[in-house]
Amino acid sequence: MYVIKYSTGDYDSYCICNIFVTNKKRTATRYVTKFKKKIKKWKKYYKKYNGFDDWMLEKHFKKFDRWYKVMQLNTCWWEEISKR
Repeated sequence: MYVIKYSTGDYDSYCICNIFVTNKKRTATRYVTKFKKKIKKWKKYYKKYNGFDDWMLEKHFKKFDRWYKVMQLNTCWWEEISKR
């Protein structure tokens, strides 16, 4: 069995989150690959907001929340586990 995980944060806010478990290695590998592509895509998109000074304006607040969450994502991976 394979558990798919991702990490977020850094230093004192670092967290590892379990997403799901599957019996198929192929499913795990495909999900991890897709997750990493999405992280890369969204980080590239939100990079244009680095240094954006008007984050606290109401019209940009939703963008800030999403930007922060995306920038906190680190990576995704799978680990093999066994049943007892």
